[in-house]
Amino acid sequence: MSRVKTFHARDSLVMKSVIVYEGPSFLVTASARLQRLGCRPEVDASWTAEGLQINTLQGAAAEQSLIEAADAHLVVLPATHARTPPLRLTVWLERWAELRLIQDAAMAVIDDGTLADFMSTVSPELTQLVLRHALNLIIDEVPVAGKETENVVPIRQELELPLPLQQPRFDCAVTCDSHRGFGINE
Repeated sequence: MSRVKTFHARDSLVMKSVIVYEGPSFLVTASARLQRLGCRPEVDASWTAEGLQINTLQGAAAEQSLIEAADAHLVVLPATHARTPPLRLTVWLERWAELRLIQDAAMAVIDDGTLADFMSTVSPELTQLVLRHALNLIIDEVPVAGKETENVVPIRQELELPLPLQQPRFDCAVTCDSHRGFGINE
């Protein structure tokens, strides 16, 4: 992982973030947003931001980055990779969630310039990972075109699980009464 920068607010809580990135522009943008967020009086946090390039999430480099990220409070993902995560990212996030030392850790999704359909930002796989490991999920609010809005970061956004699929009667008949449904008189 590449160490980006430590942002200091006065007498504040020090928090560690890992920013998953593909190109350096997202790393710089996400770091700057963390700095602005940390300087807010209601937040008052200093961020240690470390970059984790997505193409290094395999082999020994992935193992080393897991060790370094175990004490991270926040893992930041670009919206593109949250929407359709590469398998190596999903595997890494699963392992990080299992090994993490911070109980109230969070995963954040930040716009990376692909504003199309931002509301469906998090894939079902990542949604399940967040729920399974009781992670907090922070989703970037996208400014509405023509309006200047403050980027408010909702914490612990409620996620709804899809309703379970209803089993057809035939499957139930086979599992509940294995002799039913196969006779001539039924």
